[in-house]
Amino acid sequence: MPKARYDGEGYLYQFQDKPNAAENLLSGECVVLMNVLEVAVFAMVVLGPNQQPFNCEVSVGGVRCSHGIAAFREGDNDIVMSDGIKVIKSPKGELQFSNGVVAKMDSLGWVQFSNGVAVRRETSEKFRFSTGMVCRFTAMGRAGCSQEARESRE
Repeated sequence: MPKARYDGEGYLYQFQDKPNAAENLLSGECVVLMNVLEVAVFAMVVLGPNQQPFNCEVSVGGVRCSHGIAAFREGDNDIVMSDGIKVIKSPKGELQFSNGVVAKMDSLGWVQFSNGVAVRRETSEKFRFSTGMVCRFTAMGRAGCSQEARESRE
């Protein structure tokens, strides 16, 4: 089994041979396993409305977060968290959590989860939650989720 490697920018990837390509030494392909920000967002959703700040970092074989959750890739599209919750991603990008939480997109671009949490992508590096929490890349291979500071109005 090929080893997973961290690319230095927030993605865990794996280099593997293409099927039936044993003769060609240059036949490998790079497969993205998971993104540290994606894991942080999923971990925040699992917390439900009782969200607290935390940070996540790519580590050996997966992503580890400061609130005790670790996440690992399972199969082609799924992520398993250390608390036993599995995030199942369909080929169409639909999400289902093994604890019964389901997601639906609303007309304003928010993804509404059945546990009362909603999230919206604001940029490729930032997700905003209905609770006021924001998850974003903080450094190479790291993401953080925290209450966004309100701007003062003078």
